[in-house]
Amino acid sequence: MLIKNAVGQSQRQGLVIFSLLFALLFTFTAVQIMAADAGKTAVNAATPQQAGAVFTGTIPTDGEFVLTTTVPLSASGVVTTYTLYMPVIFQPLVISATRPNAANQWSITWENNASATGYVIQESKEPDFSTVTNEVTVGDVGSYQFNNPLAFNNVYYYRVRTTDSVGFWSNTAIVVGGYRDDFSDATSGWVPMRRTTYLEETNAYYGTGSEAGNLIIIVADRWDWLLASPLAPAPEIPYAIEFRMRVHDAANLVSGGMVFGGDWNGQACPEIGNIYQTTNCFNQFYNFNFIHYGPLKLLHEQVDTLFYCPTCGGSQIKRLGPFSIIDPIVPLSTAQDWHTYRVEVRSSGIVLFIDGVQKETFSNTSYINEPYFGVFASTDEYKPSIWFFDYFQVAPLD
Repeated sequence: MLIKNAVGQSQRQGLVIFSLLFALLFTFTAVQIMAADAGKTAVNAATPQQAGAVFTGTIPTDGEFVLTTTVPLSASGVVTTYTLYMPVIFQPLVISATRPNAANQWSITWENNASATGYVIQESKEPDFSTVTNEVTVGDVGSYQFNNPLAFNNVYYYRVRTTDSVGFWSNTAIVVGGYRDDFSDATSGWVPMRRTTYLEETNAYYGTGSEAGNLIIIVADRWDWLLASPLAPAPEIPYAIEFRMRVHDAANLVSGGMVFGGDWNGQACPEIGNIYQTTNCFNQFYNFNFIHYGPLKLLHEQVDTLFYCPTCGGSQIKRLGPFSIIDPIVPLSTAQDWHTYRVEVRSSGIVLFIDGVQKETFSNTSYINEPYFGVFASTDEYKPSIWFFDYFQVAPLD
């Protein structure tokens, strides 16, 4: 005797996953499930199948299909026909993301499925989606635009699946949005320092009391420097780095500024036990170092390597690479005031603005695709060097 069933049709390439419950009071000798297209056959059930057993199989299918279930019976009795309702499992969607524009907007896109009536999109700050920060349900469309504010937690993960059929989640699309930190949250990642020449004489911390809302960096001894970074990535170029900074109790030749174009291999930074010679982060970078000597002058460095030499005199970590000096860049009359610094990073070059006025263009772009940035301070023969930062942002440009 045979039991035959024809169920389910789809115009979409996918997989059919089914389960058959052997609920009768006799033993089945074999089970075979057939798909009409291209003669594709599921793996046969083992023989025999006992009452109460469940057989599950999978059939790949490329187009419209008709399923036929054939069950030879080894026992006599009344033959009963059963209809199996089996879900159609579509292949996961393939999604992609556009780069953020100047308004920090981006789109998640996918190939629209003609048989789907809607999609659900999940956004998370975690690659495993352990916490979903936003879930959006949309209709019969092939894209959705997100518009998030600049934030210090600026990496977003997305996945999509259809709403009206059983299916798997898509691949994960990753977007690096615009970054901004007003230093009101002490967990935003600027502490501890990432690179320093003398651990006991340098510090970075979030201000409190009358200094609240500032990031403060201090180099307390001569010929030392530090670099602090949240290890958050910048968005794809082009982008603009903007920050507000002032020197505090300025001594001669103290300096402060901003770095970008830094590398990081994802390992500990700072590397405990190897603070000074680590190669985990910021082995090369650009340094916009503003030196106070009455006015401010700019030392623009392309740091190609860091060389550890505790017996060389001066700083025990030397920053090596080409540099240029612009003197002065901020006049004596306002050198200790707050100023807004902006650095636009494009494939064609790097442009510096101070308080909205273009000051200089730099043509070397060797490291502009390295995404890590931070702040910097140093001393020469006088100490200490103390710098306040009111905010720091890295925003995409069109």
